[in-house]
Amino acid sequence: MQMHNQSRLISQMIAVAAIILTLSGGHHSASATETKAEDGVKLAWQNYLDGKHKLAAKQLKSLADKNNAPAQNYLGTLYASGHGVKANPVQAAKWYERAAKQGFAPAQFNFGFLKLYGAGDGAQRVPDDPKVAAHWLGKSAEQNDSNAQLLLCRLYHQGLGVNRNYKKALGLCRQAAQSGLAGAQFELGILILRSLDTKKFPEAYQWFLLAAKQNFPGAGHNVRLLAKRLKPDEINQVHKNVENWKPAKP
Repeated sequence: MQMHNQSRLISQMIAVAAIILTLSGGHHSASATETKAEDGVKLAWQNYLDGKHKLAAKQLKSLADKNNAPAQNYLGTLYASGHGVKANPVQAAKWYERAAKQGFAPAQFNFGFLKLYGAGDGAQRVPDDPKVAAHWLGKSAEQNDSNAQLLLCRLYHQGLGVNRNYKKALGLCRQAAQSGLAGAQFELGILILRSLDTKKFPEAYQWFLLAAKQNFPGAGHNVRLLAKRLKPDEINQVHKNVENWKPAKP
């Protein structure tokens, strides 16, 4: 999967994902040392948000060298996006992988994403490796990371890096969709339609409708098309279901 000309876009997507996912990380009872490190990461990231990118990079590097997983993940993000440091996909991969090996779900997703598409050129090239990508996306998906579940769903559906398995793809996509991820809701609707089982069309309609409520591209169009294939009572029931629908808790 060669996507050299999209490496900059991929880096930006990784950066956005890292920001969102790191901030949603889990909490546990921390020691004084851990609390100090956590405060250090927050301070560094606030400096980043304030436009002090080089200072943030220096602070994160200091923490990353002490094996702080969130700092390693953030540092990988800076190398991926070229903020505060010179863009370097190899360095991004290095720090993502270190954090991923510590079990940090956001980094597992970021490293898997980077290895799925590859990035950079020449000595700074990170080659795509779907098998490695699937491994790390799987680790992140096991920790209920909905973005990882969606990407892994696509890999199983396409047979990329893993053996093609429609059942696993459907299950992963359903998990992500139930968390409220609009892209997964749309994807799940597509997978259900591809089963060609008309009895399941109302469920596909429901997922498209949920995605459309979040303004996901194409979802509204699919809602309108599928509505022509359903009975009025089926449509009414789906709308009732959607009104009462709530995302599943992790």
